[in-house]
Amino acid sequence: MTERRRRYVDEWRGWTGRTWYLLTALPVDLVGFVVVLTLLCLGLGLGIVWVGLPVLAVTVRIGRLLGVFARRRAGRVGEVPDAPDWTVRPDLPTGVPGVRLVAPLADTRNWAATAHALATFPVSVATWVATVTWGALALGAVTYPAWTWAVTPADDIWLERVAAGIGETGQWTGTVLRPLVVVLAGLVLAATFPIVTRVLIVPHLVLAGLLLGERQDVRLLRGAQRAEAGRRAALLAEDASLRRLERDIHDGPQQQLLRLQYDLAIALRRFPDDTAAAERLVEESLDRSKAVLETIRNLSRGLAPPILQDRGLAAAVEALAEDSVLPTTADVRLDAAGAGLAAVERSAYAILSELLTNVTKHAHASSARIRAVAAPGGDLELEVRDDGVGGARLDPGHGLDGLRDRVEGLQGVFTVTSPPGGPTVVRVRIPVPVEAPATGGRTLAG
Repeated sequence: MTERRRRYVDEWRGWTGRTWYLLTALPVDLVGFVVVLTLLCLGLGLGIVWVGLPVLAVTVRIGRLLGVFARRRAGRVGEVPDAPDWTVRPDLPTGVPGVRLVAPLADTRNWAATAHALATFPVSVATWVATVTWGALALGAVTYPAWTWAVTPADDIWLERVAAGIGETGQWTGTVLRPLVVVLAGLVLAATFPIVTRVLIVPHLVLAGLLLGERQDVRLLRGAQRAEAGRRAALLAEDASLRRLERDIHDGPQQQLLRLQYDLAIALRRFPDDTAAAERLVEESLDRSKAVLETIRNLSRGLAPPILQDRGLAAAVEALAEDSVLPTTADVRLDAAGAGLAAVERSAYAILSELLTNVTKHAHASSARIRAVAAPGGDLELEVRDDGVGGARLDPGHGLDGLRDRVEGLQGVFTVTSPPGGPTVVRVRIPVPVEAPATGGRTLAG
């Protein structure tokens, strides 16, 4: 679908959505208006006795539900701005009989939603009348030649006057000019109908924004909860990574170093008596020390390899593909990334390295492809694809689950597509800060 065609489709959907909203606003808001107004009058009328308070509490609860529904409807046809933060919910005393029953009355957001249910009804009446009138006139005028035979002269005397102002009246005017004028007027009305719906939808959006916006404390609480969840996930992921690194060092280099220490001690004792045997032990120890050094280098690649610190993420990803056991190609396009990339490049490299290691160990693949691209929105997109057997799952406690926690700790998105038989595709999207980290050094990035 071309860009122009997509734009036309979006315009059509927006126009039909606005038209449907305006046509259904009156019956929908009429039900809410009648219910809320009836209960509100009943609750205020019974306010002199204790029965009125529970009725009012039920009224504002219903108003709140209607407000949620109205905001959701308005959000489908336009942007609903957040309301001013003028609402508070005071702390109510606990242990007082009946306090929970009337607690909704203390939340002014409930009253704002109830006020919206009452205030939106006259707006819906006005916009519904304007929509139906404009649409009916446009439809009737465009189709005028099809029903003109049913119009009596007294019914269309105004058309005679219009025709008289344009040209001579008579048979030609009645049969040709009059339908032409009406159809042209209908086409103008039909062409301007989308603009009319766009204008008529504005008061609904403004009213929803003034009375149905989310409270600032709720938004801040939700943001704090997301940040806390991300921080907890990052801590768990880092703890798992450190434990895995500790286990790998204990099972690998540490045991080899102990063996190297024993061999050197034996060689030292044999030097006076058996120089040849001591030399063989020293040579074996030298070879083992090289193996230990290679193991330590492989472990350090999961942390921060020198090429990442010296030349950046692009060069490190290409080197990762070249050093892989599997034939691996790399698609790296990070020229559009800003200075904030340094804040996440260490984590990005560790994620790619771990994913490629999982492919080597478990995928039974013959080739792999890694991708690191700076998205237009400023995010960093990572992808690892292999042609293995597939079937990868995000089971709790396994490697992919730990990587997902790490990505979520960076406020990113982690998705896995791995049908049986392959291929397996793991995609990661990490938001990149606008500015570089305050430390300024690449060695501390990530």
